[in-house]
Amino acid sequence: AEIDGQKLGSFGDFAAGSLFANKLLTAGDGGFVFTPHSCFREALWRLGAHGGTFGRSGPQWRYAHAVAGANCKMSGLAASLCAPMVCEVSKLAAQRAQLARWYLEDLTSLGLIKSSPSGLKEAKEVAEAGVLRFMPFGDSPGETPWLAGVHCDSCQVRDALRAHLARDEIETRRYFMPLHLQPCYGGPCQQMKYSEQLAATGLSLPTHWNVSREDVRIVTGSIGRFFSSRSDKHEATPAVVCSSSELLVS
Repeated sequence: AEIDGQKLGSFGDFAAGSLFANKLLTAGDGGFVFTPHSCFREALWRLGAHGGTFGRSGPQWRYAHAVAGANCKMSGLAASLCAPMVCEVSKLAAQRAQLARWYLEDLTSLGLIKSSPSGLKEAKEVAEAGVLRFMPFGDSPGETPWLAGVHCDSCQVRDALRAHLARDEIETRRYFMPLHLQPCYGGPCQQMKYSEQLAATGLSLPTHWNVSREDVRIVTGSIGRFFSSRSDKHEATPAVVCSSSELLVS
């Protein structure tokens, strides 16, 4: 992914990334830190290796610990899983982009996407009754979606859709809780309505390497049946989105 022609991770003093199982590149778990500054590299290496020197600062003591650190080393097995993916990163990114286009194409053809958001402003709007909004996604080669996401008109509709998909054995996930609402920071300290709105109404659809074109049709077909059933029953769309307190307990 890029911003203004610069690859993510190529600017700033530090850049961190995840290698969790559902990421574009994976080692099964863990992550990495980039820095262009050689003066920080040794310190980062040391912090991830128990704070030890392991003979790098002299031969006297191999297991000398200059600072308190954690065990953040990647095993050889994890590295052997991740390393070949680095060479295929462009291919993997193209596959994720194609997957997002399939979801958008199918949901649009079902009449569930009224407009395709081309920017963050449109993604901030609450969807109209009975209509999904697709996550911001364009045709720029610099856009690499991690997950394919849709936004419902309320958290009630989002949760009902999740339950419907689960009955069809389709796993989904809600969007992450916004940082300013995280309990470790003391709960809601201020209102950030756009972040809260997306967290309350957002839903991540199945996204991984093995999702096929037919799999996408199955998922979008189930979504179509859900909204068709709601329409047949003339269900009213709730007028509210979840509040901050509801996000904390949901």
